Amino acid sequence: MPTSAVGNSPEGLLRMPFSRGQPLLLALGEPSFVNDRPAGNRPASVRGLSARPAQARTEQAGFTLIELMVVVAIIAIGSAGVMFALRDSAASQLEREGLRLAAMLESARAQSRSSGQALRWRPVEGGFVVEAAAGLPAAGSTAPANPSATAARTSRWLSQDTRVQGTPELVLGPEPLLPPQSVLIESAVLPGRPVQVATDGLHPFRAGTPGAPP
Repeated sequence: MPTSAVGNSPEGLLRMPFSRGQPLLLALGEPSFVNDRPAGNRPASVRGLSARPAQARTEQAGFTLIELMVVVAIIAIGSAGVMFALRDSAASQLEREGLRLAAMLESARAQSRSSGQALRWRPVEGGFVVEAAAGLPAAGSTAPANPSATAARTSRWLSQDTRVQGTPELVLGPEPLLPPQSVLIESAVLPGRPVQVATDGLHPFRAGTPGAPP
């Protein structure tokens, strides 16, 4: 049965006669006898066919939509974790501020009882001050208290974001029983979540959530 080879055709196909006169087409890519030739001697059509797969692979390089969505989701989860960590850090810092303030108020209260000089606590810009309470007599004396008898002590907040709600003033002694007093401190990072430092007048100052018994 005669055969005919069309090796130099652009499609690189071998056409063989088939039964009943129907041709059978076999895709061969590049015929072996064409591969044996040097690259420069190959037909231009064959060289173009051999370069198509590499060009297709180059055009397909990049990110798919699913990969981009996964990257965006990872970034969003990481950002949320950082925000929660910052909020937890600010809340812990505010709790430390409340515990520190309660300890300093108790120290000033003890000093007032030992010296017989009434002391006053009030907030200032960036901190607070403990000073002699003007106009309040010392214990066991009917004379007005001398404001210069006790030097004012100014303390700074641990964090520059800490602030006091309102302008409260606390009277610290010298009597052992004081009226109920409280002060609310908050952080600029966590508005609406203050810490209360309060006393019922008999027990020490304590830091806690607003509304809780001192």
